[in-house]
Amino acid sequence: MTPAPFFLLSSLDPVTEVFVVENKITASFVETLRGLLAEIEVPLTPVLHLEVENDLWMQDTVEIGYRRDAEGKCFPAALGGLRGKHKAENIVTAPLDEKVKHLMRDKGIEVIEVAEPRADARWIDWFGNLEVSPPVQDSSGKVYPNGRILTGEQHELTLHPDAIAFLEAQGVQTPLVFVDVSWLTIGHVDEVINFVPADNEKGFKVILPSPQVARRILESAVTAGYGETSVFAETSEALSVNKFLSHFANSAENIAIDAKIEKTVQQLKVELGLDDQDFAFLPALLEGGFAVIPNPVNCLVANSLAIIPDPQGPVIRGKALFQQEILRQISSTSLRVRFVNIWDTYHIRGGEIHCGTNALRTSPASMRQDPL
Repeated sequence: MTPAPFFLLSSLDPVTEVFVVENKITASFVETLRGLLAEIEVPLTPVLHLEVENDLWMQDTVEIGYRRDAEGKCFPAALGGLRGKHKAENIVTAPLDEKVKHLMRDKGIEVIEVAEPRADARWIDWFGNLEVSPPVQDSSGKVYPNGRILTGEQHELTLHPDAIAFLEAQGVQTPLVFVDVSWLTIGHVDEVINFVPADNEKGFKVILPSPQVARRILESAVTAGYGETSVFAETSEALSVNKFLSHFANSAENIAIDAKIEKTVQQLKVELGLDDQDFAFLPALLEGGFAVIPNPVNCLVANSLAIIPDPQGPVIRGKALFQQEILRQISSTSLRVRFVNIWDTYHIRGGEIHCGTNALRTSPASMRQDPL
């Protein structure tokens, strides 16, 4: 009997439960998240994790998807086991991985372990580096009714070859799309690409980080006479718009990233069959491959709600400029946006909201068919 293929789920698929690490670092965020999810009647399941308090990265522990058997019956499943035997940035990963795998099994979710962890792979094998698009048709006209898997490649590093082989063997969301993340230190595709519902022909937009957009906003503030207004005003790292613009926005690193993002746009136009109107560019700046502005792309999309890191940009005449631009870029009658301050929880530790959460989503298989 042919094994039931494993499918990944996209950020547009319906969420039925959200998972998050709970400890003293995340306590405030957990309560905020619980309240936001209550708005859409989605339960939050915190995983108490005190043994390694700086391992907050729920997204990286497992990749939750589903299997579908020959009769069309769907059941949840998850990839696991790629972090558990090595250290990165002084984070011991095995304790949280084991807790999450036990939680999955307690909920009746099969855990599939397809590879032994690599000691020299840095973060590239963590599951923040594995996402899938909604259903698409590429530029040649080939239809992918289950979407296409996306993963980042960082110079010589790609996702674990055994994991790639497993995903390719499923034959349902492949070939994989390899996205250049060499300009990032962590190097996860969820730092670069996310999908939000939109009132357009495709039903979604791809959101991408954009130093160019951040630079334009800051330059406009200076032109309007607000160069001494603070960025990150509520943090210990507050800077004036003038200093922020010169030190970060106009850095050689961020100017080079603009070209990297444009290359990714052109790639996605071909691989996912997208047009200019299918992209939204959100303010972002980096230093040393880490986000300076809390990265709004790395957000949790849960049904009609997008929970986005507060970018902590300049506030002028009562208007938060970065927030306003994000709302303009992803405006949709079906999407509600909530900004959450995660500066001290995730951002200063190298991640954002998507990194810190994971979601159980319902399979849309009854509405799709496998490609021929």
